[in-house]
Amino acid sequence: MVFTIVSHEGFRALYTGFGASMMGTIPAPPLYMGALEATESNVGTATIRLGFPEPTAAAIANAIAGLSPAMAAQIIWTQKPVTSSA
Repeated sequence: MVFTIVSHEGFRALYTGFGASMMGTIPAPPLYMGALEATESNVGTATIRLGFPEPTAAAIANAIAGLSPAMAAQIIWTQKPVTSSA
C-alpha cells in the first residue's frame, strides 16, 4: 500500500493530515489532566458538603472526574479541520 501511494501521489502523501492531527493531539492531554484535577477536587468537596460519607464522595468524584475530562478532550481530538473550498 505504501509503495502504491508513493508511486501515485508522492512521498508527501504519506503525511497528509499530519499537521491537523498534531493540532488536536498536542493540546488534548493537558486539557484532560487539568479538567480531571479540577473536576475531582470540586465534585469531591461538593459531595462531602451534601452529606455523603467520604468513601461515597470519593467514588462519585472519581466517576464524574473520569467522564467530564474525557468528554472535554474528545472535543479537541475529534474536531474536524476547517478547510476552504475554493
